Amino acid sequence: MKRKADSLRVLIVDDNEAYRVGLSEYVDRQKGLSVVGEAGGGDQAVYLARRLNPDIVLMDISMPGVNGIEAAKDIKEYLPDTKVVFVTVHKEETYRAIGEMIGADGFVTKNFVKEGLKEVIKNIRSQKPGKSRVTVN
Repeated sequence: MKRKADSLRVLIVDDNEAYRVGLSEYVDRQKGLSVVGEAGGGDQAVYLARRLNPDIVLMDISMPGVNGIEAAKDIKEYLPDTKVVFVTVHKEETYRAIGEMIGADGFVTKNFVKEGLKEVIKNIRSQKPGKSRVTVN
């Protein structure tokens, strides 16, 4: 996790270690992005977000203990300028609606994350603070 100059700082959160590591490696190879931390659960995500103050949190929804929705709510409460993007297997509109209600900034399904990540980042960069909403199927 080497910091690249002028890059967005990203925190990766997923309880599946293999997926988390793979996503972290992929994100860190992208121009303009730098992974600053990884967490295996919602409680760790909140702790690391407060400590690292990332620009973006890429987070799974379904995790044991503190789930991604609860963690995102806490992160947005304490770090309102941090963008939270759900990266999940859930495609149901219910999850998207809940995400919007708590102030999540995007929603990408895991099977389209590589294709969707660039679109999400582009939209986040082009939006005014607190205004970005992106959904990629």
